[in-house]
Amino acid sequence: MTGLTHLALSSVIYRRGKFPVPVLLAAGFAAHFFLDRIPHFELGLWLNVLPGVAGGGAIFYLARRDDDPLLPAAALIGLLPDGLVQTGVWPWFDRFHAFCHFRGKGSPLLLVLEFVLTAGCFFILWRGKKGA
Repeated sequence: MTGLTHLALSSVIYRRGKFPVPVLLAAGFAAHFFLDRIPHFELGLWLNVLPGVAGGGAIFYLARRDDDPLLPAAALIGLLPDGLVQTGVWPWFDRFHAFCHFRGKGSPLLLVLEFVLTAGCFFILWRGKKGA
């Protein structure tokens, strides 16, 4: 999945969840692994950067608009597993992440479905702050 999808879904889990904040942040982290199990097309690290930065900018805008300083943290927690893999500091974590990841060769058409999921997440986020 793209980093944009990970940060968007993790933000929605945090924003719309009905559990204590630490549980929602942990759920956003765990959601990364479930998203990676879904068949998808890999863009690679550098093709993820521009949409991820744009999505991050939107998240920061929403955090400011809604006075929700934890929203960017929730988004980053959704990306954290990929960041940990990039550092390679925990080989056991790299193996776990690889185990959870889709292993097939996804079609580029799957990007359309991923875009719909991500757009839906941003629609939910745009509607308003937690509890609204």
